[in-house]
Amino acid sequence: MAEIKAVQTGGKLFRAALLDYFYNRRAESEIGAGSRFFMAKGYFGTSALVTVNPAGGWNLADIPPAYSLNDLKGKFAECNLLCTAKNGLITINAALQDALLPADTPYNFNTLMLIDGEGKAFAVLCCQQDTLYRGKSFTAVLTIDQRAG
Repeated sequence: MAEIKAVQTGGKLFRAALLDYFYNRRAESEIGAGSRFFMAKGYFGTSALVTVNPAGGWNLADIPPAYSLNDLKGKFAECNLLCTAKNGLITINAALQDALLPADTPYNFNTLMLIDGEGKAFAVLCCQQDTLYRGKSFTAVLTIDQRAG
């Protein structure tokens, strides 16, 4: 489980970050400016944030706060987000629906972008490079702790 408490969390195996857009849209939504902020989808793909480590494995760069959907490459799947809220915690479940992928087709994966109802990225999760395909599931559970100061 990845826990997003501040702008960025994680280390060598994964990094997760809420983007500036998240804070701006949540604030606007809470005061009634613009449309309601809605956590809608997850997009699976790759990004330049994950690079090959010459010593083995992968390097994960810091996630820029202004990262956007344009930075996601090789998008191969999307999922609806299952969100719950309790005691100041928002839990987001993003599960790859691998049965919808074509048979015998591998996809490189290292970045999951979470998208709002307006189609803009509000959070990013990067992990060590993996290959996903029909028959191999992947589920990310992220927690946003609104009580953290």
